[in-house]
Amino acid sequence: MQPRSEISPELLAHLRYPEDLFKVQRAALSTYHITDPKTFYGGSENWLVPEDPTVTTRAGVKQPPFYLTVQLPEGPAQFSLTSVYVPQSRQNLASFMAVNATRQASDYGKFTVLELPSNNAVSGPGQVANAMSNDPTVSAELLKYKQSGTNAQMGNLLTLPLGDELLYVQPVYTFRGSGTGSYPILQFVVLSIGDDVGIGTSFEEAFAQALGLSESVEEETETNGNGSGEGGNNQGGPKETDEQKLTRFLTNAQTKFEEAQTALEEGRLGDYQAANEQGMAWLGKAVACASSPLRPHRRPTRVGNTIPPVNRRPTAHVQARQILGKRGWC
Repeated sequence: MQPRSEISPELLAHLRYPEDLFKVQRAALSTYHITDPKTFYGGSENWLVPEDPTVTTRAGVKQPPFYLTVQLPEGPAQFSLTSVYVPQSRQNLASFMAVNATRQASDYGKFTVLELPSNNAVSGPGQVANAMSNDPTVSAELLKYKQSGTNAQMGNLLTLPLGDELLYVQPVYTFRGSGTGSYPILQFVVLSIGDDVGIGTSFEEAFAQALGLSESVEEETETNGNGSGEGGNNQGGPKETDEQKLTRFLTNAQTKFEEAQTALEEGRLGDYQAANEQGMAWLGKAVACASSPLRPHRRPTRVGNTIPPVNRRPTAHVQARQILGKRGWC
């Protein structure tokens, strides 16, 4: 054993919040988030970790925690270990939970819980997974592969807070047979945000489709000529429209996520984290732009009851609470 001061900065950049400790704390929080003694004793407000909707061969398998770059309300994007809860005996969403997992951060180990009112009807992971698989566009895309004898496999269903919305993302893999030479290939990304569902061959394409963009991000970028940068460079020309601004935000997000993927493949985890955080910031701007009352959605695919768009005051608004100590608890 050696003191923490002996850890080099290069090694410290690779340390993350331990998943096993997080699971223990997650189990304790499911009950001990209740502060009223009578409610605590009755157990009516207990939370449960939802079952993993991607596991169909066994019952009762809990959804694992996920390392994600998330941007919580009134805070910067940060690399976190995340999970969600559903109420006892129900499948709607109760809360989203995240802990800062970056060891060098000043608030490393600090938990944030985004809690929804107990009477809300926001869909939980299981309900959203069913809605995604039953979406007509998603079903039509997957049917092409099933008819050709190719197996489709749903990946992890991820939950991300983005503004006042909840973003659900799920990759779809395809593979043939079960031999040693068969391996899954990422074919689609399915995404749900607000009341909309999108599917595409990349995260950016699915995100754009869910927001009602019929054209690809790349095509609009070439047409508008302002696919990068903060300002849009419209000096001396016509004012940038909401559609052009949304395209630019999505393009910048895509660029940052591509930089993050390259950094990950090269083992530069610090650069990977920074690029992911910047990409999430651009996505947040895209959501705010897409929710503008001047820009109606063109593809209203229902995904159950979800948190309302950011331009309206949500009836079941997310209430952020800093509830755990800086170094965790147990």
